[in-house]
Amino acid sequence: MNVFNELGILLGSDIFIFLIFCLVAVAVNYILPVKLRNYWIFAVGIVFYALCDLRFLALIAAEIVASFYAGLYFGRKSVGKKKLIFITMIFAGILVFFKFSSAVISDFDIDIIKVAIPIGISYYTFRILSYLFDVYKKKREAEEDFVIYAVYVSFFPHLLSGPIARSEGMTERLHKGLRYDKELFARGIILIISGLFKKSVIADRMSGYVNLVFTNPEYYPGLALWIGAILYTIQLYCDFGGYSEVAIGITNMFGMKCESNFNRPYLSGSMREFWRRWHISFSRWLTDYIYIPLGGSRVKKSRHILNTMITFAVCGLWHRCSLNYLMWGLYHGVMNLLSPKYKKRSKELSELPDDSWSFSKVWKKIPGIVLTFFFAMTGWIFFRADSLLIALKYIARMYTSFSLSMADIQNSVFIFTSDMTSASYAIVLFIMVLILLVKELQDENMEAMLTGEDIVFRHQVRWTGVFVVCIILFGVIGNASFLYAGY
Repeated sequence: MNVFNELGILLGSDIFIFLIFCLVAVAVNYILPVKLRNYWIFAVGIVFYALCDLRFLALIAAEIVASFYAGLYFGRKSVGKKKLIFITMIFAGILVFFKFSSAVISDFDIDIIKVAIPIGISYYTFRILSYLFDVYKKKREAEEDFVIYAVYVSFFPHLLSGPIARSEGMTERLHKGLRYDKELFARGIILIISGLFKKSVIADRMSGYVNLVFTNPEYYPGLALWIGAILYTIQLYCDFGGYSEVAIGITNMFGMKCESNFNRPYLSGSMREFWRRWHISFSRWLTDYIYIPLGGSRVKKSRHILNTMITFAVCGLWHRCSLNYLMWGLYHGVMNLLSPKYKKRSKELSELPDDSWSFSKVWKKIPGIVLTFFFAMTGWIFFRADSLLIALKYIARMYTSFSLSMADIQNSVFIFTSDMTSASYAIVLFIMVLILLVKELQDENMEAMLTGEDIVFRHQVRWTGVFVVCIILFGVIGNASFLYAGY
């Protein structure tokens, strides 16, 4: 039983329960001596996982122990590729088993067998695999401190929905000892409040409309399906991106740095740029451990196309072993291949692309931003629909039954009630999204103009005040869980 879900039902939202747990852990962390803090985080991680899903506590513990000794083995001996593949396939196989079994049983509606997906299995498995590959390739030394390695794999703020942090920086910081860092702590608070605004104010408010339309798309006019697709596109970003900001903010409050997991993806000018800004830690993992080992782009054009499509197919099937997710991955593979290349490649995934813009150039990039949003939105329909057939019917109905008649507008806007309550709901939601858009446009402009850190910090503090007011007014109630926790 997931204790956090039960508490979330009682107190309003899982995100606030999760945040309270994390803040208590941070407070106790700084009460303890520095030499005990790693042990504290390790213990809290065990408690957190037990509260989330006690059934699979033994599984994550066994994988941590096995991968720790596998890393020592790789670090001390010259290991052949066959042994590397065999050992890593054990961990990958466990992930595939749970993902595939759960998908097959769900698709075929087999009630006799129940296979649940362990919480966080994708994220801690990817951490394990990246660590083992890096040790094997001598990119880092094998970690000899079991507690530090266990904290890296099972760091509880990242367990539900990532990000997929790399081992080098995290274990190095843990070795030095977690100490209070004023700047990191302040940045953490700002990120947490920004994440709460996205998650609890915007994403959770959109869930009602999105769930209603996607559950029975044949009952609603084409305009409602367009609105539902647009809202889900924004909801997914605000939910997943909001959680990532909260998780990274908690990480900062513990005294550890963590790369951004989202970089304003819907301000991208192409689908290739979109994937440099969306779920950055996962994109980087796919690039380093799937795409590049296959040969990357330094091969024949036909092989490059195949490498890209395989990488995005893995991306789709990672989310769930079903045709609609596979189609979503292949769709993005094609979009990526058709997107224009950059003139220069950024050195770091967290950096803005080289064609970043300021307000003076915004009008030139608007067509690309609108098209990218449209392409991403179309892909998310495959992602959200219950099956590939439903997704195709949804997309077809968006066009075949679309009209702007007064009846269709009323049936699309007043979808919950017959009075003006739904209109008020829509207006407030539009204002919240507009606030976020203005803020992200300003962030984009300040980064493009290389604005000084002091000015950027004051800018973030001002927006934090706005977000706090919005959270108090619109974000305290709600009962939506994390959309990406199931992956």
